[in-house]
Amino acid sequence: MFTSPGVSLILVLAVAEAQLTESSHLEPEHIFLALLKSEDISTETVPGMPQVSLAAATGEIQRIAAFWQQEGISAKRLRRRLRAIVREMSKSRGEFSGHRSQRGRELFNKAETLAWQNQRDNVTPFDLLVCSLEIESKAIDMLFQEMNLERQKLLERARELLAWTPETQRKEISQEHRLAKYGRDLTALARAGRLGPVIGRAEEIKQIARILVQRSKNNPLLLGDPGVGKTAIAEGLASYAASENAVTPLRDFYFVEISVAALLSGAMYRGQFEERVQEVIETARQDKNLVLFLDEIHTLMGSGAGGSSTLDAANMLKPALARGDIRCIGATTIDEYRKHIEPDGALARRFQIVWIDEPSPTETLHILRGLRSKMQEHHQIEIPDEALQKAVSLSGRYITDGYQPDKAITVLDEACARRRLLTIHVQSSPTQTSHLEVEDIGQVVARRTQIPLEVILQSDEERLLHLEEELGKRVLGQDEAVRTVAEAVRISRVGLRAPGKPIVLMFAGPTGTGKTELAKALSETLFFDPNRLITLDMSEYQESHSVAKLIGSPPGYIGFGEEPYLVRELRLHPYSVVLLDEIEKAHPSVLTVFLQVFDEGRLTDARGRRINCGEAIFILTSNLGASIEVKRPIGFQGMEAEQHIAALVEANVKQIIAARLSPELVNRLQAVVVFRSLDEKTLDAILDLYVQGLNRQLAERQISIAMDASAKAFLIEQGYSAEFGARHLKRAFERLIAEPLSREILSGKLKAGQQIIFFMEAGQLQCSTRSTTGITGIPTQLYRPS
Repeated sequence: MFTSPGVSLILVLAVAEAQLTESSHLEPEHIFLALLKSEDISTETVPGMPQVSLAAATGEIQRIAAFWQQEGISAKRLRRRLRAIVREMSKSRGEFSGHRSQRGRELFNKAETLAWQNQRDNVTPFDLLVCSLEIESKAIDMLFQEMNLERQKLLERARELLAWTPETQRKEISQEHRLAKYGRDLTALARAGRLGPVIGRAEEIKQIARILVQRSKNNPLLLGDPGVGKTAIAEGLASYAASENAVTPLRDFYFVEISVAALLSGAMYRGQFEERVQEVIETARQDKNLVLFLDEIHTLMGSGAGGSSTLDAANMLKPALARGDIRCIGATTIDEYRKHIEPDGALARRFQIVWIDEPSPTETLHILRGLRSKMQEHHQIEIPDEALQKAVSLSGRYITDGYQPDKAITVLDEACARRRLLTIHVQSSPTQTSHLEVEDIGQVVARRTQIPLEVILQSDEERLLHLEEELGKRVLGQDEAVRTVAEAVRISRVGLRAPGKPIVLMFAGPTGTGKTELAKALSETLFFDPNRLITLDMSEYQESHSVAKLIGSPPGYIGFGEEPYLVRELRLHPYSVVLLDEIEKAHPSVLTVFLQVFDEGRLTDARGRRINCGEAIFILTSNLGASIEVKRPIGFQGMEAEQHIAALVEANVKQIIAARLSPELVNRLQAVVVFRSLDEKTLDAILDLYVQGLNRQLAERQISIAMDASAKAFLIEQGYSAEFGARHLKRAFERLIAEPLSREILSGKLKAGQQIIFFMEAGQLQCSTRSTTGITGIPTQLYRPS
């Protein structure tokens, strides 16, 4: 059971009264003294009370003060006399312990029970008032006798006021208009203050109002993406019309939301649904000021039709809309409008479209600031402006399957709930209030997008500035390729490229030179997750019908409705590296699909869904031109000759790629990165990486390996291949090092605490073991790997 902000304020005042009366524990009398102080308290100046709780407690405290005024009781006079009585009767004088007495705990238990009986999940000051009048107290009895007040009469009156709950309020509201049984009475809810605030959207509301007061075609239709605020705008118009500031034409309007589900609910027999729809139409026809709001208006299409009958709710509304007998506001998404309403020209032309666009980040931040007080009151936590800014920026950047302001509001609400639940254990202290942190916003976004929290909260600047160093630790001997990739990433992340356009790079060159490894390193460095690499082997897409593997099967074909691998991964993980391996082997029809992906950053699947690809990094690999050989030019020697050869190879490779692939695809590439063949120095460094990787795997067994220069030279000699590159060296390492080592481990010859050193002797690769525990004198053991 939670406590409301008003109860927290009462506790602060009660603690002060306990200290003032020199009591060692918090008693029911101190609670009653605090309730009596509500008449003249200024909630803005209460020490030890957080500002957010003060704002939320104002209404609750005013209700207590209004109770004393209605009963004609001077709360100040009662408080002063009760304070003196408590001081005289106090048996537990001493320093205040900060704890409630047994009677104090009993009072709060009764208040929780009372709140539960009234179907509430929090205790309010009025619950404490009723229980204070109900609990046995000699001091309060003496007070009422001296003041000639009837305690039982006050208790009954307080119980009557407490019985007016939100549930009874809803019943009263629903009775204000006969059509509210089929939805919501928006005007009554607005007058009762039950509708949320609408921030911004002034132009849209004015446009809707202008359409409503027209003589003909006065039915606005709100069109926009899900979550942009269509329903909130309709509620905002109802709130404005119910306010005293409304202009005369709008002030007379009465807004009722009609739910198709409510019309269908309980309609078991044929004709019942039609009767309800006719009741709504007839009521709206008789009352010219009644405005019907049909949220998700596309659900009218087909509702109520059955068997061979085509008479649905939409067809029943058409005549009334055509004659101008009723006013109606509709709301639906763009996709649903095009699918259901636009094909029905007779229905579509009865409405005037009002486009509801997604708000900008600045407008979204303004909306969140307007909702902040409601959020703080509900969650009882402070929300700093920095948290609002992060909710807008992080939701806009990382959550790609929704629209603002719904994304930002959802993230903020979930973050507040998370922080509130984390701090429930400190609620016993009324002076403590939770404070929403930026990390809470990041945690919510990280959970929803499955992006590591470090990526979301870490500043990109430091990481991007040193991107070459991080990638160079994994990819050796390809400094030019690493630099090109790092520059492309920096340009995109800083925002110097067209918004929503992904990074598209092509890696070309001989096999085994590090193309795939650079893609893996980029995934781990940017997203801290090796699983963020989406790999497609384009040799599997050599037929024209392979397009279905990318975007799904068309309607009527086997597999329609099943989500393809690429679509699923990009939808769930929009921040990923997509590796299109051996792109030259794909069918031209398949490559055509990627044109819109590379150019506009979106992929449309077979079901018409748009998948955002603007945050992904697409890497195309190709072996075109890998076999090109260039003779050493005359007059060039040493490093100069190598650079000249590399430049010629790169130019020839790019020329072959341009000739083999379509111009449309080549023009969408941000850069063509040509990987160079590996030299002996690079192979030596790659071999060190293999040794480090094997040592990490052996660390659990407390075994390690080392290689001297002669052993490395032997492995490079055995493993170097201009045709297969580093992959051939990897196979030689596994054959000559890993495989014989595994046999020795399984046979039990190698024990924990030993290091195996590989070296060349008599033209053969051999090894010796030594202890890593510091014990000397162990004889050398030799074995020859097969």
